[in-house]
Amino acid sequence: MAFTGQRGVRMTSREVVEEYGRGRRDFTYVEVAKADFSGMNLEGIRFYGARLTGAEFAGTSLLHAQFKDADLTEADFTGSTLAVSDLIGARFRGTVFSRVDFTGAALDGADCTGADFRGAFLNSVKVEGAHFSGASFDGARLSRANLSNTDLGALCGARNLRHDNPCSIDAHAVMKSYGHPELYKFMLRCGVPALFAESMIDCARTLGG
Repeated sequence: MAFTGQRGVRMTSREVVEEYGRGRRDFTYVEVAKADFSGMNLEGIRFYGARLTGAEFAGTSLLHAQFKDADLTEADFTGSTLAVSDLIGARFRGTVFSRVDFTGAALDGADCTGADFRGAFLNSVKVEGAHFSGASFDGARLSRANLSNTDLGALCGARNLRHDNPCSIDAHAVMKSYGHPELYKFMLRCGVPALFAESMIDCARTLGG
């Protein structure tokens, strides 16, 4: 897909909503200061590379939304729907995702440092290479998530994390996470057989020196 939007085009959230209502979906590279889209239906909207720091998306329907490479630092998505959305490479530092539905979403390479995922539904989500340092997953639900090549420390230390179905964990994830004391138990809850979990962690320790 080609993105032809001009960088740095500034709009207000009201202008975005009005244009969306007229049928526009592509808001590539726009900058929206003090954006408030709370409680709206913005399904299929494309914010590729957009600057939306501190934006309000609480209770918003964002099914099939495009936030690839966008800056959403300290945005608030509380109770929103981000199902089947492209969040690859986006910046979510300090962003609130409490009770968000991420079913089928892609978070590959996203910077979620210090993000709040408490009570989020991570169903069939893909997070390969994402960064979760300092993030909170207390009370979140995991189901068929692809956790490849990711430091799982924040997930291992989460309280009341619910495992609805097995999740995928590869050797790269274990290499990045083997120092966490709860990794073994976390792997078992994700459906990894005990013998494999022990072997992978032992190998990671040996290779990691």
